Amino acid sequence: MNRLLGFLLTLALLALGAFGYATWSGTPLPTATLYTDEPPALLDDDDWWRPSNDLYSAYAGLPSSRGDRNQIDVRPYPVPPAQLYDMIRGIVLTTPHLRVLRDHPDSGRLDVAIRSPILGIPEFASVQVFRESDTSSSLRMVSRSQEGAWLPGSHYSRLEIWLAELERALRAAREAPADSAPAANGAVSGPGSP
Repeated sequence: MNRLLGFLLTLALLALGAFGYATWSGTPLPTATLYTDEPPALLDDDDWWRPSNDLYSAYAGLPSSRGDRNQIDVRPYPVPPAQLYDMIRGIVLTTPHLRVLRDHPDSGRLDVAIRSPILGIPEFASVQVFRESDTSSSLRMVSRSQEGAWLPGSHYSRLEIWLAELERALRAAREAPADSAPAANGAVSGPGSP
Protein backbone atom coordinates (compact mmCIF):
# COMPACT_ATOMS: atom_id res chain seq x y z
CA MET A 1 0.00 0.00 0.00
CA ASN A 2 2.84 2.41 0.86
CA ARG A 3 4.49 1.72 -2.51
CA LEU A 4 1.26 2.47 -4.35
CA LEU A 5 0.80 5.67 -2.39
CA GLY A 6 4.38 6.72 -3.14
CA PHE A 7 3.92 5.95 -6.84
CA LEU A 8 0.68 7.94 -7.01
CA LEU A 9 2.27 10.85 -5.17
CA THR A 10 5.23 10.83 -7.58
CA LEU A 11 2.88 10.71 -10.56
CA ALA A 12 0.85 13.63 -9.16
CA LEU A 13 4.01 15.69 -8.61
CA LEU A 14 5.17 15.01 -12.19
CA ALA A 15 1.78 16.08 -13.57
CA LEU A 16 1.82 19.19 -11.41
CA GLY A 17 5.35 19.98 -12.63
CA ALA A 18 4.27 19.57 -16.26
CA PHE A 19 1.29 21.89 -15.76
CA GLY A 20 3.50 24.37 -13.94
CA TYR A 21 6.07 24.35 -16.75
CA ALA A 22 3.35 24.77 -19.39
CA THR A 23 1.91 27.70 -17.46
CA TRP A 24 5.28 29.34 -16.86
CA SER A 25 6.60 28.91 -20.41
CA GLY A 26 3.34 29.60 -22.24
CA THR A 27 3.90 26.43 -24.27
CA PRO A 28 0.97 23.99 -24.39
CA LEU A 29 1.51 20.44 -23.20
CA PRO A 30 2.04 17.71 -25.83
CA THR A 31 -1.72 17.05 -25.71
CA ALA A 32 -2.03 19.95 -28.17
CA THR A 33 -0.84 17.62 -30.96
CA LEU A 34 -3.94 15.47 -30.48
CA TYR A 35 -6.12 18.17 -32.04
CA THR A 36 -5.65 19.84 -35.41
CA ASP A 37 -6.40 23.47 -36.21
CA GLU A 38 -8.77 22.48 -38.98
CA PRO A 39 -12.16 24.07 -38.37
CA PRO A 40 -15.18 21.82 -38.07
CA ALA A 41 -17.21 21.44 -41.25
CA LEU A 42 -19.96 23.23 -39.38
CA LEU A 43 -18.19 26.56 -39.94
CA ASP A 44 -18.17 25.98 -43.71
CA ASP A 45 -21.92 25.44 -43.76
CA ASP A 46 -24.25 28.29 -44.73
CA ASP A 47 -25.91 27.95 -41.32
CA TRP A 48 -22.61 28.24 -39.40
CA TRP A 49 -23.97 31.10 -37.34
CA ARG A 50 -27.16 29.43 -36.16
CA PRO A 51 -27.10 29.30 -32.39
CA SER A 52 -27.32 25.88 -30.84
CA ASN A 53 -28.49 25.23 -27.33
CA ASP A 54 -25.56 23.07 -26.32
CA LEU A 55 -22.66 23.67 -23.98
CA TYR A 56 -20.06 23.42 -26.75
CA SER A 57 -20.72 26.76 -28.42
CA ALA A 58 -21.72 30.36 -27.86
CA TYR A 59 -23.32 32.88 -30.21
CA ALA A 60 -23.46 36.67 -30.37
CA GLY A 61 -25.77 38.45 -32.77
CA LEU A 62 -28.96 40.41 -33.16
CA PRO A 63 -31.64 39.21 -30.72
CA SER A 64 -33.36 36.03 -31.79
CA SER A 65 -36.70 34.71 -30.74
CA ARG A 66 -35.15 31.45 -29.53
CA GLY A 67 -33.73 32.84 -26.29
CA ASP A 68 -30.81 30.44 -26.17
CA ARG A 69 -28.82 30.36 -22.96
CA ASN A 70 -25.56 30.65 -24.94
CA GLN A 71 -26.60 33.76 -26.87
CA ILE A 72 -25.37 37.29 -26.32
CA ASP A 73 -27.62 39.91 -27.91
CA VAL A 74 -25.92 42.72 -29.80
CA ARG A 75 -27.34 45.83 -31.39
CA PRO A 76 -26.59 47.43 -34.76
CA TYR A 77 -23.49 49.61 -34.54
CA PRO A 78 -23.42 53.19 -35.93
CA VAL A 79 -20.34 52.63 -38.12
CA PRO A 80 -19.90 51.42 -41.70
CA PRO A 81 -19.26 47.67 -42.14
CA ALA A 82 -15.61 48.10 -43.18
CA GLN A 83 -14.85 50.12 -40.05
CA LEU A 84 -16.66 47.62 -37.79
CA TYR A 85 -14.76 44.74 -39.43
CA ASP A 86 -11.42 46.49 -38.88
CA MET A 87 -12.29 47.17 -35.24
CA ILE A 88 -13.45 43.65 -34.38
CA ARG A 89 -10.60 42.10 -36.37
CA GLY A 90 -8.06 44.14 -34.40
CA ILE A 91 -9.67 43.02 -31.14
CA VAL A 92 -9.84 39.34 -32.09
CA LEU A 93 -6.21 39.25 -33.28
CA THR A 94 -4.96 40.38 -29.84
CA THR A 95 -6.16 37.07 -28.37
CA PRO A 96 -3.21 34.91 -27.25
CA HIS A 97 -2.59 31.49 -28.85
CA LEU A 98 -4.60 32.44 -31.95
CA ARG A 99 -4.12 31.41 -35.57
CA VAL A 100 -6.05 32.99 -38.44
CA LEU A 101 -7.70 30.36 -40.61
CA ARG A 102 -9.53 32.66 -43.02
CA ASP A 103 -9.56 36.43 -43.34
CA HIS A 104 -11.94 37.90 -45.93
CA PRO A 105 -12.29 41.68 -45.39
CA ASP A 106 -14.39 42.15 -48.55
CA SER A 107 -17.06 39.72 -47.28
CA GLY A 108 -16.59 40.73 -43.62
CA ARG A 109 -15.71 37.20 -42.45
CA LEU A 110 -12.91 36.15 -40.10
CA ASP A 111 -12.31 32.56 -38.91
CA VAL A 112 -9.73 31.81 -36.21
CA ALA A 113 -8.50 28.92 -34.08
CA ILE A 114 -7.63 29.66 -30.46
CA ARG A 115 -5.73 27.15 -28.37
CA SER A 116 -6.14 26.90 -24.61
CA PRO A 117 -2.94 27.97 -22.85
CA ILE A 118 -2.05 24.74 -21.03
CA LEU A 119 -3.72 21.79 -22.76
CA GLY A 120 -3.68 23.33 -26.24
CA ILE A 121 -7.30 22.39 -26.98
CA PRO A 122 -8.51 24.33 -30.04
CA GLU A 123 -11.67 26.36 -30.22
CA PHE A 124 -12.92 27.91 -33.41
CA ALA A 125 -14.45 31.35 -33.68
CA SER A 126 -16.04 33.05 -36.65
CA VAL A 127 -17.01 36.68 -37.02
CA GLN A 128 -19.26 38.00 -39.79
CA VAL A 129 -20.01 41.71 -40.28
CA PHE A 130 -23.22 42.70 -42.08
CA ARG A 131 -24.29 45.97 -43.64
CA GLU A 132 -27.46 47.41 -42.15
CA SER A 133 -27.22 50.77 -43.98
CA ASP A 134 -24.49 53.09 -45.26
CA THR A 135 -23.73 54.25 -41.74
CA SER A 136 -24.59 51.21 -39.61
CA SER A 137 -23.69 47.55 -39.47
CA SER A 138 -24.15 44.51 -37.26
CA LEU A 139 -22.24 41.34 -36.60
CA ARG A 140 -22.57 37.70 -35.69
CA MET A 141 -19.97 35.74 -33.80
CA VAL A 142 -19.79 32.04 -33.03
CA SER A 143 -17.29 30.24 -30.83
CA ARG A 144 -17.27 26.43 -30.90
CA SER A 145 -15.18 23.63 -29.45
CA GLN A 146 -13.33 20.98 -31.36
CA GLU A 147 -15.41 17.84 -31.27
CA GLY A 148 -14.28 15.68 -28.38
CA ALA A 149 -12.70 18.56 -26.45
CA TRP A 150 -14.41 21.22 -24.42
CA LEU A 151 -13.49 23.92 -21.95
CA PRO A 152 -16.57 25.00 -19.98
CA GLY A 153 -17.53 28.65 -20.18
CA SER A 154 -14.65 29.75 -22.39
CA HIS A 155 -16.79 30.38 -25.49
CA TYR A 156 -19.29 32.67 -23.85
CA SER A 157 -16.71 34.62 -21.86
CA ARG A 158 -14.50 35.10 -24.93
CA LEU A 159 -17.37 36.60 -26.92
CA GLU A 160 -18.30 38.81 -23.96
CA ILE A 161 -14.72 40.09 -23.74
CA TRP A 162 -14.53 40.80 -27.48
CA LEU A 163 -17.87 42.66 -27.40
CA ALA A 164 -16.82 44.71 -24.37
CA GLU A 165 -13.58 45.67 -26.16
CA LEU A 166 -15.60 46.59 -29.25
CA GLU A 167 -17.87 48.83 -27.16
CA ARG A 168 -14.78 50.57 -25.70
CA ALA A 169 -13.27 51.04 -29.17
CA LEU A 170 -16.55 52.46 -30.52
CA ARG A 171 -16.86 54.82 -27.56
CA ALA A 172 -13.26 55.99 -28.06
CA ALA A 173 -13.87 56.51 -31.79
CA ARG A 174 -17.02 58.50 -31.04
CA GLU A 175 -15.28 60.69 -28.47
CA ALA A 176 -12.01 61.17 -30.41
CA PRO A 177 -13.33 63.57 -33.08
CA ALA A 178 -14.98 65.81 -30.45
CA ASP A 179 -11.76 66.02 -28.42
CA SER A 180 -9.47 66.62 -31.38
CA ALA A 181 -11.65 69.10 -33.30
CA PRO A 182 -10.28 72.68 -33.24
CA ALA A 183 -12.39 75.33 -31.56
CA ALA A 184 -14.58 77.42 -33.86
CA ASN A 185 -12.89 80.73 -32.97
CA GLY A 186 -9.37 79.38 -33.47
CA ALA A 187 -8.63 79.06 -29.75
CA VAL A 188 -7.05 75.88 -28.49
CA SER A 189 -9.51 73.63 -26.67
CA GLY A 190 -8.71 70.83 -24.31
CA PRO A 191 -8.83 69.83 -20.68
CA GLY A 192 -9.02 72.87 -18.43
CA SER A 193 -10.08 75.20 -21.28
CA PRO A 194 -13.27 77.24 -20.76
